[in-house]
Amino acid sequence: MCKQVCIALLVGLAAAFALLGLSVYTDELGFGLLAKLLAWPNTFLQTLVPPHNIGTSEQPFLEGSPLNDLAFLASVPLGALVYAFIAFVALRRMKRVP
Repeated sequence: MCKQVCIALLVGLAAAFALLGLSVYTDELGFGLLAKLLAWPNTFLQTLVPPHNIGTSEQPFLEGSPLNDLAFLASVPLGALVYAFIAFVALRRMKRVP
């Protein structure tokens, strides 16, 4: 059981960083929606911390705050935990199959 948990955590961490890196790459290629989907934990947490408008109402210029930085940093462990849970369930099911 401990071995499965450790493997699941490693898989979750690797998946979180891999998908975050892939998200950055796809955003550079111009696929913004796909990038947001790949980095769904960051997208989810950033919607909870809206940026501030420092421009005019005609030409808005949105600026993030330190809370946006914290939301980005928190998105990696969030994604890693979700992917680790999925990996753990998959490992448990594979163990039951004869």
